[in-house]
Amino acid sequence: MKKKSLVLAMMLCAIATQVFAAGDMLIDGKLGVGTTAPSASAEIRKDATGETITDGLILKNNTAATSGTRQYAPSINLFGHGWTGSADQTVEWRIVNDPTTWNNPTLRFFLRRAGGSWEPVQSMDSAGQFESPVRYAYYDARETEQEAFSLGNDADATASYDQFSPYIFFKGKGWKSSDSSSRYLCWNVFLSAAAGSANPVGSLVFKYGVDTQTPTTELLRLSSNGNVGIGTTAPAQKLSVAGTIESTTGGFKFPDGTTQTTAAGGGGSYRNLVVLGSDVASTASTSFQDITGMSFAVTAGQTYRFEALIRYTCSATTIGSRWSLNGPALTSLAYRTEAALSGTMGTDNTSVDYATTYNGTATNLNSAETGGNIAVIKGVITPSASGTVILRFAPETATANGIVVKTGSTLEYW
Repeated sequence: MKKKSLVLAMMLCAIATQVFAAGDMLIDGKLGVGTTAPSASAEIRKDATGETITDGLILKNNTAATSGTRQYAPSINLFGHGWTGSADQTVEWRIVNDPTTWNNPTLRFFLRRAGGSWEPVQSMDSAGQFESPVRYAYYDARETEQEAFSLGNDADATASYDQFSPYIFFKGKGWKSSDSSSRYLCWNVFLSAAAGSANPVGSLVFKYGVDTQTPTTELLRLSSNGNVGIGTTAPAQKLSVAGTIESTTGGFKFPDGTTQTTAAGGGGSYRNLVVLGSDVASTASTSFQDITGMSFAVTAGQTYRFEALIRYTCSATTIGSRWSLNGPALTSLAYRTEAALSGTMGTDNTSVDYATTYNGTATNLNSAETGGNIAVIKGVITPSASGTVILRFAPETATANGIVVKTGSTLEYW
């Protein structure tokens, strides 16, 4: 029996000599490889001089891959516990080498909570590019800002140059149908620093590029003073735009609380002014004709007020006149005209109030001054279709140039 025990002891010593080589030690449950004083549950130490990369821990799968298959390396699993607020639960991370293809292996990260299913969290390809966005940036803070992801540049700025932050880069490809080709599209977002007399100015810049992998066109800038620039690199106001601003609904609200929904009226207290640039003479007809140049655009459903002061002359005192307007289909129209009857008298026409048709049957003004006349057209219109409203006139007799509307006549609408 003693001989057997002695033989067993000698065998254990021999095994230990092979397993724990010189410098290796198992002390108080700690494993040291390359060290006799392990400071953690397991410490692997392999000293090397210079910039030499040495193997410390290898997890290897030597099974050969075949067509259509891949061989994962053994994973690294990190196991811990977390408090949910009411109970203890396990939290596990797994890191796996996924050699999906030989030329582009992927390092994958998985997360599992409370023994549930492994969830893919992140992956990095052989070029060091992350293939999916950061999905987990949890923190438990009440109305407190917390940093979840940071891109920094700590190099000092000098009087000669400023330091920009690293950028977030987005790259893809789109199809160009005109020449049947696939083209690069890319964006980047970064902090642009600029010198300032009191404090440096920092701007968040958005750039875009097409047919290139380097964004070159700046589209938007948010400056540290709160100014936003679209199409401009130096926004001087809270919003500076180099281009056309479009409001598809709602319009624009002003500091006094009013909202402008159309530039042609229907919201806002301003008036638009049209001034006739050249004379318009009547033809040899008593039919209504347009006063070309005295018109305004209207939008269906909007209500507009208008007032025109029309200067005109007559070729004879016996040639009267009629004044009206024309335009798109109507919901309602109410207007009146006033014109000269003599040097000391005028006449009104109100017979077309609340009409739904244009060119009302106004009474001819059968007498007028030959010079210095003025006609007034004013009213309210609500069109049922969008279009153009234009002022019109007609002479009492079919006389060419019988009535001439003069340059400088005005039309206001709002």
